[in-house]
Amino acid sequence: MGMIPQRIIEEVISANDIVEVAGKYIRMEKSGGNLKALCPFHNEKTPSFMLSPSKQIFHCFGCGAGGNVVKFLMQIENLTFIESLKRLARDKGITIDMDPLVMDREAKEAEKRDLLRQLLGRVNGVYRKQLIGNQQVCEYIKNRGLLSETIEKFGLGYASPEQAVARGSLFDDQQKVALADAGVLIRDNRGGFFEKFNGRITFPIRNHRGDVIGFGGRIIDGREAAKYLNSPDSSVYHKGENFYGIFECSSGIRKSGQVILVEGYMDLIAMFQAGFDNVVASLGTALTQYQAGMLKRMAGEIFVLYDSDEAGVRAAVRAGEILAREGVLAIVTRLPGAKDPDDFLKIHGPEKLQELMQRKHSYLEVKADWLNRSLDLDKVVDRRRIQMNLISVLAEARSFSEMLHADYLKLWSEQYRIRPDLLTVKEIRDNDAKKTLDARESVNKIEREILSSALQEEECLAALKELGPEAEDLFLEVRLKPIVRAMVSSGSSERWQDTLPEEVAAVYRQLCLDEAEQNGGKQWRSCLKHLKIRHLKQQRAMIFEKIKKGDEAGDPSLRKKWQELILKLKAEERDKFN
Repeated sequence: MGMIPQRIIEEVISANDIVEVAGKYIRMEKSGGNLKALCPFHNEKTPSFMLSPSKQIFHCFGCGAGGNVVKFLMQIENLTFIESLKRLARDKGITIDMDPLVMDREAKEAEKRDLLRQLLGRVNGVYRKQLIGNQQVCEYIKNRGLLSETIEKFGLGYASPEQAVARGSLFDDQQKVALADAGVLIRDNRGGFFEKFNGRITFPIRNHRGDVIGFGGRIIDGREAAKYLNSPDSSVYHKGENFYGIFECSSGIRKSGQVILVEGYMDLIAMFQAGFDNVVASLGTALTQYQAGMLKRMAGEIFVLYDSDEAGVRAAVRAGEILAREGVLAIVTRLPGAKDPDDFLKIHGPEKLQELMQRKHSYLEVKADWLNRSLDLDKVVDRRRIQMNLISVLAEARSFSEMLHADYLKLWSEQYRIRPDLLTVKEIRDNDAKKTLDARESVNKIEREILSSALQEEECLAALKELGPEAEDLFLEVRLKPIVRAMVSSGSSERWQDTLPEEVAAVYRQLCLDEAEQNGGKQWRSCLKHLKIRHLKQQRAMIFEKIKKGDEAGDPSLRKKWQELILKLKAEERDKFN
């Protein structure tokens, strides 16, 4: 944050107690030396949000949110870093002196974004008026089953052939250039503009605050053109980081603790009108990992309700796989006898859809059916492919839980008439891999216990610092190395964590706040001894390999190093048992 001196940032953070700031938004209770609460950033019934008064940090073990007091205010109020810092500084009477040049550039960029959002809002106003003034288009929309209040709620409009935005006097040339950069207008080869959504019904895309940040446009006449057009990415809109309906449906999502993901604008609007007020739609692209993280933070249960054709099922399975990376087992609802949610509601009504969703088929079931859709159980070659497909999906089930794996093993062995033992041919290999994983997790646990103790006890921290730069070499887990390096060089655990990459900072917060990591005794001594012995054995093995290859001819000191390591190792192991 080069625009604000680091000393000012630290002064603001030091002046604001995170317990006091967080206490204005959430109710917390004591949990050992920390505080516990229901996470304000995602829906949950069991508290997984932890806050450390001593370290002045927070971390949610459910959604992964975490950081210091500035980060908390950023997330709870949806502010930028600068906005959050200024608010905290103002509350404590601290003046922030910013680099005038950087501040001016930042202010101009923010002003341009604000102006663009305002312009897009004005464009939507034009489209709204053009819809209201066109009886034919209004009738077309109402014939699609939409009520006047629904049209109003979602701000539907119409970009008429009059080209009022592009060629009228409602916007000056500079504003038209900004709208062209945002993809609402398109430059022609004579220096003029025409409207991208000309002759289409428009769907304003809003951010969580309700600002218009882009548009979708649906064709209504018979010309040969793409059925839907969407705004391109701009300074205020990134399709892979937003959802259609996030503003209109956010309260319904919070109340229900569920979110329904659909593909299109009309699907979402039809669902909302039918009483499902917890729906969002992806914006013309496949679900991104960023969006999957957003969904996880929004709700505890996620339904994927895509089109029922081949492309829709493939996309639903893919969405399930992406959500699985976030630790979410998505529910995929299939729509028999209809091509999409809008069509299904027209044919069967909301009660039938609600009934279908209650059956809760996970994406794993849909994936298994989809992979085997064209295979014949009675053909030997196909049976082999079915077997391998099921083994693959069962492995995914096991990544969630052994119980889920067992349930699907029973279900699919019966459904496909394949003996359970033939669906576990990888059992031995899986067991070997599990042993390796367990061993790795055991090592990670030891390394984390040491660091957790070092964050709690001065004696343990001093023992690490005594090792100097060599301490980092004792740790195998990559994300722990920067933490060790910082602890050994500074000894401070309150400020350097703000400079860590997020994946490393998240581990740091877990070490500080996860009570399971904190053994509270002197176990760190034996853990540290274990790491020293392991490191010496690794060095010994490396030198031994070099000696075997004859490298000692080029480096006569190898034998000496080998002997020194043997002596050190014996001393450490002897000390271990004394």
